[in-house]
Order: sequence, then structure tokens, then C-alpha cells
Amino acid sequence: MTRLLNLLSPNEMQIEALEKLKQLGLPTKKTEEYRYFDIKALMSKKWDRYIGDEIDIKDGKDIIIQNGIVISMPKNKGITIEYVTKADMDKNHFDPLYYLGYALSKTNIKIHFSKNCDVIIRHIYSIADKLIPYRTFLYIDDNVKADIVEFTEDANADNSFVCSGSDIFVAKNANVSLIKEQTTRKNGCVCISSDRAHIKPNATFNLHTFNFGDGESLNLIKAELQNEAHINSYHLLFAKENANMGTVSKIIHKGKNSKSIQKSKNILQDSAKGIFDALIKIDNQAPKSTTNQNSQAILLNDGAFMASKPQLEIYIDDVEAGHGSTIGELDAGQLFYLRSRGMEQNEARKMLILAFANEMIDLIEEKDVKETIHKSFDYVYRNKPQIECIATCHNCEEIMLKEKS
Repeated sequence: MTRLLNLLSPNEMQIEALEKLKQLGLPTKKTEEYRYFDIKALMSKKWDRYIGDEIDIKDGKDIIIQNGIVISMPKNKGITIEYVTKADMDKNHFDPLYYLGYALSKTNIKIHFSKNCDVIIRHIYSIADKLIPYRTFLYIDDNVKADIVEFTEDANADNSFVCSGSDIFVAKNANVSLIKEQTTRKNGCVCISSDRAHIKPNATFNLHTFNFGDGESLNLIKAELQNEAHINSYHLLFAKENANMGTVSKIIHKGKNSKSIQKSKNILQDSAKGIFDALIKIDNQAPKSTTNQNSQAILLNDGAFMASKPQLEIYIDDVEAGHGSTIGELDAGQLFYLRSRGMEQNEARKMLILAFANEMIDLIEEKDVKETIHKSFDYVYRNKPQIECIATCHNCEEIMLKEKS
């Protein structure tokens, strides 16, 4: 800790983050949230920290953040961006790397949404063998509807470690949709995103995460719900070869009549490891709250591994709650049905896998975004984009179900 203080010349916020980090300690293989993720390799490496210089932000269609520096942003959308050295840091986050990100970041990016809008945020990493730390803050005003899509792009950032994340503040009566898509690659950058969402009364937060590829990544999310607040949290993962990726989350009901839905779908192939470690907690000050949590995983071969741990922690009786988890292979009955209709074994498997994934992708309302996610999934699954084939398979699935009924 003394070495970090001497290295950073920290400001007041960084000092506070370092104190929190000292209390939690850096994560190890014994840290519960990193039990199934190879954090030891990252923590034991001597990293060279990259801190870029701020530049003038250009006018552009999307918000582009390259290696932690804002390159461009759209104008006249009710969006403002500024760098800040002080921010509303969560004093009780469960993830040590949440505080490490604060401690190591030179500046933080504050993005303020003051009116209804939709925007794409592109996080681009293009520097190899570096530790890239930065944080973003999303502030959505009262009664604002914001549709935000975040794409993470690895532009030859071989063997880099991105320690990032967002603090998201959803004000009263706001309606926010946040879609996060990331495709990782073997020996590419390792991204650990430690997020926090604070959802005020009568607000709705829809979170969709899509993680594909054969690399390493981990999303850690903490969300707090006040009175009448809602969160819908959906996660789709497809991992292959020696990938290690997943989601660790804690959703906390702190207000009455709050509602949460969390659903995770995971497809594991080869020797890939997937993670869904999720806790939903209902405090004793949150009567009449409702929650439902479910995790499903398909293992495509014997070497694949899924760590699925949905959990409920309830401190009051007047609630509705349920959760479940299933891990298995492709349904033999459905495979037999498709084969009996003259379909080859490989094509039948592909259809069932695509149908399983499509349920999560089809929750996205924006057509262009939905097609982009389809292409990302299909690129990893087939190693070439075939959006038309996915659409066809989805249609075949509907026909199949009608015939079966």
C-alpha cells in the first residue's frame, strides 16, 4: 500500500479507494467472487500502467473511448461529458478491483444524460502488454429514457489488462436500457469490469450483457433498488476453447415494492469455463418486493465447465421470490425430433444452440443492435458471419414447435 501511495501521488478520492482496498485486500484464488476465475495470473504480474493524455473531443456519431480517453461524442443529444477527479464512489462494494480501478485511474469520465436519447459507447483497446485503468460514470436525470449500447473492441491489445467499470445513477422515474457486448480472444486483453447501479424510486434499469469468445473476461455488478424500483438483468455467454468468463452480481432490494428479474443463459464448448455467481438480497425494509432468478447452461462436450450459483438472501416474509439453475447437454428428445424430420446431426445441434441463444438476443428491441449481437454470436460460433442463417434457423424453430404442438 505504501508503494502505491508513493507511485500515485493520490488525490483524496484515490486515498479513500486505497483504504477500502486495504480492508478487502487484493483478490486471490481464495476470494469468493474470483473462485472460478484465474485472478492469480493477473495479480502476480508486474504491470506497466498506461495513462493517456486528454485530447479535444471531436464531434462524432458515437461516444468513442480509446484506452480510457474520450475521442469523440455526438452533439445536440442532451449528453455532456467531462473528466472528474471526484465522484460518488460506493463505500460498500464487494469487489476489491472496484477500488483498485478508482485508485489507479488518473481521471474519471462523467457522462450526463439530461433528456431522452439513444447512444452507442465504443470502448477500444489498442495497446499491448499494459494495465489500462479507468472508470465511467453515467448519470441519468429524472424522467429521462436512455438507451445505451456499449461495445468493447480489442484492437490488438495483446496481453493487456483492462481494469474498468461504471457507476450508474438512475434517477427517479427514469427508464434506462444498457446493452453491453464483448467478444474476447485468446491472448487478447483481459477485461474485468466492476460496475455499480443505484436505482432510485420508480425507476427502471434494463441490463443486457453478452459475452462471447475464447478469451478471459469477468463482469462484476452491484445494484441497489429503492422504493418501486425495477431491474431486469439478462446475461448470455458463449465460451469456447480455453475461455474463462462470466458474471458475478449482487442485487439488493432496499425499498418496498421493488422488483428484480435475473436470467442467465450459458453455452460452453471445448475446455471453456463459465461463471454465474449471483446473489439477490431482500432487506427487511423492502416488503412486497418480488424477484425471480434463473440460470441455464448447456455443455456441448465433457471438457466444458459451468459454475452456476444463483442465491437468494431474504430478511422479510412479505415477498415473492424464486430461483433455479439447470446444467446439462442438448435435449436428446429435441435432437431426435429434428433428426426424424430428416435433419443431419450437426445441423440439428446448431438449430437448438441458436434457438437457446436467440431467446436472450430477441429481448433487444432495437433492430440494428439486435442484428449486431446476432452477428457477434454467429462469428464466434461459426467463425464467419451468417445473420441470414440465424434468422432462418429461428424461423425453423418456430415451425418445429408448431408442428410438435
